[in-house]
Amino acid sequence: MNKHEVELNELSKQLKNLNEIVLQLGKKKDVIDIIEMIKVKNGWTTLAEMDFMKAMVNSLTLQIKQVDQTISQMKSAAFKVEIH
Repeated sequence: MNKHEVELNELSKQLKNLNEIVLQLGKKKDVIDIIEMIKVKNGWTTLAEMDFMKAMVNSLTLQIKQVDQTISQMKSAAFKVEIH
């Protein structure tokens, strides 16, 4: 196997790993658990903690949207590759 084929195999493994991580993230219930904790333990946050949590939620939302956009751009670029 030449170097290019080795690199393609490694990239393929990395992409499969990325896909698995994204799939597992979608199956987790951590966010739902946080919502339930807030409802049940309604005194757990101060105003500062609430602002911090809002900032974290906004940041994570933007990061996940960026990951989705990046994956879409990677897919679009992959379709543009011409076979030589």
